[in-house]
Formats: sequence, structure tokens, C-alpha cells
Amino acid sequence: MLFKLTRLSSIFLKSCPKNYNLTTKVLLTQCKSLSSTFSSPNNLTSTLNFNRFYSSTGGIAKEMEAFLTEEIKAEKANSKPVSSVPGFEVKADGAMVELTRKFKDESIRIRLNVNGSTTDDEMPEAPDAESMAGGPILSKPTFSIEIIKPSGKTLCLSCNFANDMPFEGEDQSVQGQEQPSEDIFEIDGITVLDKPENEIDETVYMGDASLIDGQLYDILMDYLDERGIGKEFASHLIDYCTAYEHERYIKLLEDLKNFVK
Repeated sequence: MLFKLTRLSSIFLKSCPKNYNLTTKVLLTQCKSLSSTFSSPNNLTSTLNFNRFYSSTGGIAKEMEAFLTEEIKAEKANSKPVSSVPGFEVKADGAMVELTRKFKDESIRIRLNVNGSTTDDEMPEAPDAESMAGGPILSKPTFSIEIIKPSGKTLCLSCNFANDMPFEGEDQSVQGQEQPSEDIFEIDGITVLDKPENEIDETVYMGDASLIDGQLYDILMDYLDERGIGKEFASHLIDYCTAYEHERYIKLLEDLKNFVK
């Protein structure tokens, strides 16, 4: 059909008088151009791809940039300054965070990564739960603790923030129900190395802390608390990680905006 229309329009244009209606000639010329485009699948694909490219580099990019501008503004309005962790020196590099301190002749190092650490702490069920919104988004990364003796002997503990930590104001005296742990963080694994390592080799045996004697577990928690790694430390660490992770997220949005400009 389009091929026949092209042939007819070409014949008509050649044979029409010079004073023939100009509008008709222009219309037929455009028809010929359009038909030549659709007569070849390759031409049609190229045209569609060009339109898609033009859209993605023009309108869509501008739309994304405008959205990111507003999103960055909103995130900054809700951001909090990155606070320190009392008693520890903190160094951050991208998603990695390292905290260090001294305790007598021991060196203590805590390391973590804020990637994938955010969690939406929803408020517990209550009589007026329907009117209560979800809790804030917090960063609760897993972290490792190394306590290094002068000889190099190193106690290594892998830890996580307890998911069943009680919510402030929550009634914990309900009879017949298992009470949540009082600890803000838990020990997952434990091992002892001859010297500190940046990464623990897979061949090293790591004891499962959930299987050790309960009394020994409590003593280990007291051992950490004596070295400044207790509930107060864990609370400050959550505050630090939450603010720092949010800072990195805002930086990501800014980088994305600069990319699509």
C-alpha cells in the first residue's frame, strides 16, 4: 500500500503543472518521505530508537534531575548531624567504619559496613496502634569486635543488634509471654587468633555463641561492658550509623543528579 502510494505520488508530482496548488505538492512530498521510512524495517527501527534516545537524554533526564532536586532537599531537611561515639576514635571510608580505643594494655578495634544496614523499626502493638505511625529508619549493621593483647593474641567476636530489644515505654511485665532480651546487641560468633587479621580466614573455627553456656555468654557480655562496649555504646553506635548512612545516601542522590545533568 505505502509502496504504491509512493509510486503514484512521484508520478503525480512530475506531471502536475508548475502553478499547481503548493499545499497539495507539499503534502504529497511528505507522504513520499513517510512511506520511504516505513517501507524499510531498518529505517523504522532506527527512527524509533532515535526517538527513544532523544526522550531518555532529554525529557526523562530532566524529569529525573527535577525529582532528585526535591528529594535531596527533603532528605537534608530530615537529616541529623553525624555524632561521635564517646570513648572511641572513629574513622570512616565510604561504607566502612572503624572504631578504636585503648583499655589498659589492650587495643580494641570495632569494624562495620553500613551497606544494607537500614531497618524500619515499627512500633509495637498497643491499644492505640492504629493511630501510631511506623518508627524511624535506623542503621543497625552487624559488626566485629577485636580485643588485642600486647602479645598479638586477639579475641574476635561477631555481633549484631538484637531484633527483640524492648521499645521505650513498652510493658515488659506481661505474664505468660517470653520477655525480650535486655541487651541491645548480641554476640553471634567467637574465636581467638594468634595475631590480628584484617579478615578472618574461612579455615578458622568460629564458635556459635548461641550454643555456648548461658553463664559464659553473660560473662563475655560483662567482659565487653568493662571495656566500654555495653548498652550505652550500642545506643551511640546506632545513632552514629543512622546519621552516617543517611549522609552517604544523600551523597548518592547528589552523585546521581550530577550524572544525569
